[in-house]
Amino acid sequence: MTASPADNHNKIPILPFTYLLENQPGADAIGYKAQDDTYAFLSKHSAGYTIIDTRTTNAALAKGGVTKGKMMNFTMKEICAILGVEYVIDGTVTQNKGYQTSYTSGSSNTKVKTDNDKNIKGVSSYGSSTSNAAQNYEVSVSLHIYMDTNASIYNQSHKAFFANTDGSFSSPLEYLMVPIIQKIVLGGG
Repeated sequence: MTASPADNHNKIPILPFTYLLENQPGADAIGYKAQDDTYAFLSKHSAGYTIIDTRTTNAALAKGGVTKGKMMNFTMKEICAILGVEYVIDGTVTQNKGYQTSYTSGSSNTKVKTDNDKNIKGVSSYGSSTSNAAQNYEVSVSLHIYMDTNASIYNQSHKAFFANTDGSFSSPLEYLMVPIIQKIVLGGG
């Protein structure tokens, strides 16, 4: 049974994100994590909208035959119909290696023992060195919001302000979520 357009009104699911590592498909777990983080962020600020939980979204997609491998075979209008929603959020997290930093420091100490005639009686030496290296990542997030008419109503990308060593995508994701939250809270749609 298909839901009527009135039943779909103001319902928003978040699709599993695409995760690209060095411009190649990456771990699905990162895409699901970004989906969950987006859901958590949006559900706190969803006045007047129903944000569909990720498990319900993913189960409905699977039952409708919309897998990651087949997602591109569906229009957003078709995905909205399968999910019974008015809007759908689609996203991509891209992570590329940035610059690498390294730091090395060292010290040594040599002690020479002599007798009264300046003959060398013994030499002792001590040395140490420390080395650190860190790989920085450039992370960007793209978000797209589509309506059940296939219309794209939001399409933005944001790169993390600072390269980071953990590859975190939360900062650019939250940056992109602020205008969406403002639109939802202010009654846009």
